[in-house]
Amino acid sequence: MSLESMNRLSDMTGFSPRTIKGRLERLSGIREGAALLYETRDALPLLYKADLGPKLFDLEQERARLSHHQANREALKEGIERGELVPAQEVIELGAVTIAAARAKILAISSKLRGRFPTLPPEAFDALEQLHHEALTELGSDGLHADLRARLDRSL
Repeated sequence: MSLESMNRLSDMTGFSPRTIKGRLERLSGIREGAALLYETRDALPLLYKADLGPKLFDLEQERARLSHHQANREALKEGIERGELVPAQEVIELGAVTIAAARAKILAISSKLRGRFPTLPPEAFDALEQLHHEALTELGSDGLHADLRARLDRSL
């Protein structure tokens, strides 16, 4: 049995004296001079239970929640081991390399056509090259739906 002041309870718990005063207002303290002393056996449970909110933890519910998350974690590990799941950064890098290769192939079409059909006017090749650039620009700016683009931006 120990009597402690609000300042001492504040030092012990880390709660501010104002918080302690609010949480212990139902508890009658013992006046000793200017200080109001509280029985720690009564005060500490009130201070910490109030910190948990209106509902205390249900042990069975917490065990079920923990079990659920452990099962999810194991499922992810198994998916990675089976090769079904790949880190997002690897997918992004592979996609970037694939898109860059496709872009290079598309842009090379007009040069290859110049070699095969040298008698065609140069304006035809310039127009074809311009169309390729326009198509690639469209794909680069409008290729992803706005919601998908926003989700990707948030996760990266």
